[in-house]
Order: sequence, then C-alpha cells, then structure tokens
Amino acid sequence: MTGIRVTRLKLQYPQNDVPAVNIHELTVEAGEFMAIMGESGSGKTSLLRLIAGLETPNEGDIYLGGVWMNQTSVGRRPVQMIFQSLALWPHLRVMDEKSYSNLSFPLKVRRWSRQQILDRVRGVSDRVGLREELFPRRPDELSGGEKQRVALARAMVTESKTFLMDEPLSSLDPISRPKMRKEIRRVHDELRRVHRLLVDERVGGSRLGA
Repeated sequence: MTGIRVTRLKLQYPQNDVPAVNIHELTVEAGEFMAIMGESGSGKTSLLRLIAGLETPNEGDIYLGGVWMNQTSVGRRPVQMIFQSLALWPHLRVMDEKSYSNLSFPLKVRRWSRQQILDRVRGVSDRVGLREELFPRRPDELSGGEKQRVALARAMVTESKTFLMDEPLSSLDPISRPKMRKEIRRVHDELRRVHRLLVDERVGGSRLGA
C-alpha cells in the first residue's frame, strides 16, 4: 500500500523565477522511512508543507494512503509534522491531564476523555523515553533532547499514519544527536509508519533513512 504519493507537483512563489518545488513523481510506501537531503533553499521544507496542507500547489496531485488530498484542509489530513523549531507551546506544560498541555492538546480537541488521554500519553511517553517527572515542566525548562522527545510524542499521540519531519535533529548538540537518531529509528521500526525526513546534514539523513 502506498503511504505518500505526489505527481507533477509544482509550487511557484510569485517573487521567484525558479519553482520552490517541481517534482514529476515521488512515492513513499507504507512503513518506509525516506530521507531527502539537500542544501538550504532546495525546497525540502516546502515539499513537506505541501503534503501537510500548509501550502497550496500551483499544479499536481497529493495522495495519502491512496486518497486524493488536494481539497482536504490541513487539520483533516492524516499527517503529523515535526517542525525544525519543534513548535512546542511555550506557555503550556508538557502534560496536564486537567487542562490543555503540549501532549494533551491534540486529544482534547478531539474530545477524548480524561482517562483516555492519560492512558494514551503515558503509553507514548514510555515508548519515546519521555519521563513522567517532566510532565509538569514547560518547554523552557527542558533540555534539547527532552524537547525533541516531547515533539515526537505529540506527533504520535493521534496515531497518524504519516510523519513529516523537518530537520528534527538540527537543534541538538553533537552528543545528543546520535542518541535521538537511534530513538527515532527505533520508534519507526516498532510502529512501521510512514516517515519523511528532511535534513541538510548528509550523514545524519542517510543513517536514519537506511
């Protein structure tokens, strides 16, 4: 089964002569971990944003799980994106079962019960190595690796079949980067979901996509 497929996809910004994205065809099979590498400005992030629905293509088609997605709004696409900046809510705790938090937010808006949220968040946190003692903290009280785990856990709690990962290791120091690379690979191998990874650093990307 095909996880992600784009055909004749083009994104052209009015101020630029060269298209940001111009792809004849790209396919990622279900369960495949693909790494796309290239220099800054080569259109890697723009491609992810198109698939996620954050950008509208000038031409072409986008399919997720075999379903045409061009007219599906960003919030309704079966995809989770981990941004380079991680995009954690700075004023919210990692996890708060009584209120909105970084991990509970996507489940609360889906009207999950308090117990369902707690069970789901605990299970996912354990899988990515996020300690429960960090739940009361806010992002500015976490290390780079801890923030990365929160972002990964938040993407996993909704059980989306597709992960779009925009340079997920770029904010980590050289010591933490190999450890998190192994964690991401381990989680992928356990869940067998579709992943897309974009990196500037050629070695890191090739190791994850191998």
